[in-house]
Amino acid sequence: MAGFGACMAYAYLLRVPLGVWLVLVLLPLAAVPENAPFRPLLGGIFDVGAGSSWMWSVLVFAQITVAGFMAATAVGVSARLIVTNGKDRFGLVAMPSSQGLELAYRVFAFVALAAILLGAMWEVRNAIAFRTMVIGIVGGCATYLLATLVIMPKGFDGASLSLMKLILRAPALLLRRIAGPLARLSPSGYQDAEGRPLSFDHWFAAGQLGLSLTVYGLLFFLKKYGGALGSVTLQGAPRIPTLCLLLVLLALACWTLSAFTFFMDRFRVPVIAAIALYAFLVTGIPQANYFYRSSLRDEPLSATYQGPSPAEVLGVREKRPAIVVAASGGGIQAAAWTAQVLTGLSEELGEPFDRAVRAISSVSGGSVGAMFFVNAYGPDGALSGDSRVTALERARASSLDEVAWGLVYPDLFWAAFPFLKGLYFYQVWPPRVRLVSGLNLTSDRGAALERAWAHDSSLDPETDDHATLAGWARDAERGMRPAILFNATLAETGQRFLLGTTDIRVDDADDDCPSGDRRSERLGRRTFWNTYAGRDLDIVTAARLSATFPYVTPAARIWREEAGDHDVFAKEPHVVDGGYYDNFGVVTLVEWLDHALCEMNPRPSKLLILQIRDRTPLPRRHIQRQGWLFQTLGPISTMLSVRETGQRSHALVELELLRRLYPGVEVVDFEFPNTAEPPLSWHLTPDQREAIGGAWKKLESERTRVAKFLADAPNQRTGR
Repeated sequence: MAGFGACMAYAYLLRVPLGVWLVLVLLPLAAVPENAPFRPLLGGIFDVGAGSSWMWSVLVFAQITVAGFMAATAVGVSARLIVTNGKDRFGLVAMPSSQGLELAYRVFAFVALAAILLGAMWEVRNAIAFRTMVIGIVGGCATYLLATLVIMPKGFDGASLSLMKLILRAPALLLRRIAGPLARLSPSGYQDAEGRPLSFDHWFAAGQLGLSLTVYGLLFFLKKYGGALGSVTLQGAPRIPTLCLLLVLLALACWTLSAFTFFMDRFRVPVIAAIALYAFLVTGIPQANYFYRSSLRDEPLSATYQGPSPAEVLGVREKRPAIVVAASGGGIQAAAWTAQVLTGLSEELGEPFDRAVRAISSVSGGSVGAMFFVNAYGPDGALSGDSRVTALERARASSLDEVAWGLVYPDLFWAAFPFLKGLYFYQVWPPRVRLVSGLNLTSDRGAALERAWAHDSSLDPETDDHATLAGWARDAERGMRPAILFNATLAETGQRFLLGTTDIRVDDADDDCPSGDRRSERLGRRTFWNTYAGRDLDIVTAARLSATFPYVTPAARIWREEAGDHDVFAKEPHVVDGGYYDNFGVVTLVEWLDHALCEMNPRPSKLLILQIRDRTPLPRRHIQRQGWLFQTLGPISTMLSVRETGQRSHALVELELLRRLYPGVEVVDFEFPNTAEPPLSWHLTPDQREAIGGAWKKLESERTRVAKFLADAPNQRTGR
């Protein structure tokens, strides 16, 4: 029997497969139960295939089973290799070989696979029939076993399988060609009993890594070029689920990191230190940045064009009722709730409501819902029945797998090789290539999210006459659609950054009205058009920048393609989520209204502010904490706790001050009555979508107040 010291040494050498095993086992426990600590962030990963057809549900579970087998096999086989060769490779006490130990490797892997499958099955238990899930799992098991037989060194040779063997074996054979010479440099632990450079176990491991790479590449092409096979539908979940991508990534990570640690640990070189050093060296490369694409404005617009002023936008409703909106942030729940409230009011109240809405100040997820609502306006300045339905469905549609695809593919590759990110072949022959500032600079999970939102609509940048800030600004000036202000934050300065189709003027203002460049700086506000004169931005990009939720979407800086290579080296601020500054959009809306009402004469007959909030504050338990740990972490926890409370309180105070300054301004709150923490990923489960629709139906008094506001004849003008 190995002693305690030897067991601890083996535990250290097994740190990679043990770590991956823990992720596989703990992930469903942390994400699936209703009160799981990470359910708001990770719960959507396990909502696989809900709403899909019977056939697609079978295929989804088959995909997850294959990917789960690959991850579990990576854990079990790499652990077995390390333990079996520990004596030869590291000079440790040999672990006695026995049937019990061989069984333990298999149980070790099976527990990980079972945890993932049971987590997915439990999450969709009310949406997919148990029989359907079992059929998919059985099909996935058969597919994986067949692929394993094909890539094994002594696999069967059937003529009908020649193409499959070519596809599956090619990566494995290439890896074996690479691994053989490396093993000869340090053969201990690699050789078999007959002195050949790689034992059968190592050959099998290389084959499994090759299989993982093959599936990884196949999923890339299916998602990018597979059309309906890899796209998000408005009604259902992703066809290639996020969980599948995550499992394939874990399998690759387990194989590659286990191989590196197995080779390097003999020389006492910590792999994590080597990776950290490499990451530190490449992080200074300019192409390692994240970029968002901008463009030059159309010729008819001057370089100094800033869109209509607040008074010009609100002036369309002179002597008539006007409505402005503040939409809060909160991920996809905020997007869906914002779209539900606005399209619901539009459906109930019709054209009078559509025309009365003049401006929307939105943040984070609220910006996405507001984008779909404003995009639904027709040339007549109102919404149609079909456009309302489409706007709501798009706001509720999952885009989680697009973010996951961007993270697992372009982001992972560019993180490893950032010096290649600017390389782009515009033309093969005659060669036209950029080495530093190619189109791949904007290939990341943020761009993938934009594509999911803009798919098959006028928001798509690939279509002619697609939606841009300047285009919507002209529409707002003509009263065709409301003006919109996407609230974001500048990471380096903490300033509020407005990407809008209306602009708060900062030049030559009346002394009685709040304006001026210096006042703008004192207020901690910058706008896109003042910062980047003469440039334009796609609407979907502006919404994405406003909704740059931490870690889900990358903080990005501007890219001016026509400026050439030197623009990549320019020092530009990074744009992050508007919720850092004000998660309710009230600060911007109050400032915008103050400018409008100060300058207008006459003013709207009545003014209504709609506050759309994605959640009600949940009660927090007051736990008595004490000791040095609390004193150490207290400042950080206090800062996090005060963020939402402080912003909510400030919003209430600012609205009250505005109402005192301009008597007659009314406020109606549409607050989603959540009973749990909202989802923090871009995915809603069927239950969450149903809860949003149910909550809307219960807000009868708020809907009645809006209807009464529009129905009442104007009594008096809003005065100062």
